Amino acid sequence: MKIQFIVCGWWYDEWDGKKNQTEFIDALYELKEENDNLDVMWTCHKAPPKIITEKFDYKEYENIGLEWGAYDKVLNDMDLDDDTFLFFIQDDMVVHDWSFINVCVDHFNLNPTTKVASGESVAPIATLFVIWEDPL
Repeated sequence: MKIQFIVCGWWYDEWDGKKNQTEFIDALYELKEENDNLDVMWTCHKAPPKIITEKFDYKEYENIGLEWGAYDKVLNDMDLDDDTFLFFIQDDMVVHDWSFINVCVDHFNLNPTTKVASGESVAPIATLFVIWEDPL
């Protein structure tokens, strides 16, 4: 089993004044370095800064289709094993608790026909984390 993070990158110019942004990058790098089965790939809409190029694999694509286009393009270029767990995430996220990785992997190992979605609601302090059964 492998865990693959795919990060959509395009907010680089805002990082200087944005709280917690380098903590996100540092945490991803630490996860990658400490786990042989975890990798991080950046799909970028413009040239990434050194903080990305020196720590991660990345590829730059034309900005077509916003983040969905970026995810689609990089997935078409990657050769992933069938048992790879994919996590798609934006580069401007603030992750408060990285244990969601194990929660998702454990859940999918027990329930291979489910999907998981996570996102922030309108109120920035309220987080939605939903696990549902595939109706098929």
